[in-house]
Amino acid sequence: MKKVVVVILLSMSLINCPAQAGILWNWVNSSGTGTEEGTFVTLGTFENGLVEAGSYELVDFTVSSSGSNLPVGSISGGQYSMGQPGVGFVWDGSSPTEFWRADGTYTNGFAFYVVDPAEDAPNRIAMSIDYFVVDILYSTVFISESTTVVVSPESTISPVNSDSFGALKAIYR
Repeated sequence: MKKVVVVILLSMSLINCPAQAGILWNWVNSSGTGTEEGTFVTLGTFENGLVEAGSYELVDFTVSSSGSNLPVGSISGGQYSMGQPGVGFVWDGSSPTEFWRADGTYTNGFAFYVVDPAEDAPNRIAMSIDYFVVDILYSTVFISESTTVVVSPESTISPVNSDSFGALKAIYR
């Protein structure tokens, strides 16, 4: 009898669990040049082409194309690492208004690092409000702009169609 009750309760709890979903966001270094492009993955809901205003923590980051020789890749694919866990941005319903770090240091910005950079190639991409840079950490600068990256929500993603969930969520939560 106890086994039946446990199985029923477990089944009911699984039925009531909401499916985990996230948002795939596109980013581009500026609306004028647009030489660096990629995506962010955050937890959240994307409905009818809209994302509610709020704060969104990144669970993955990608570079999909680069005019400055950044490698195409992602955190989940092992090509990039975060400067620190717990980064995200505040979305006002149409654009980012703040980039943040969970620990509060160096607020309004974050960076991603190339795990295995080529010699003399960029190894860091950093962004915040009115700031975007691709460089060899604090030395050779490939791109330096006083602009905010253009961010736009693209679609809903789920654990079924994304490598970004699971291990990354466990690391950054």
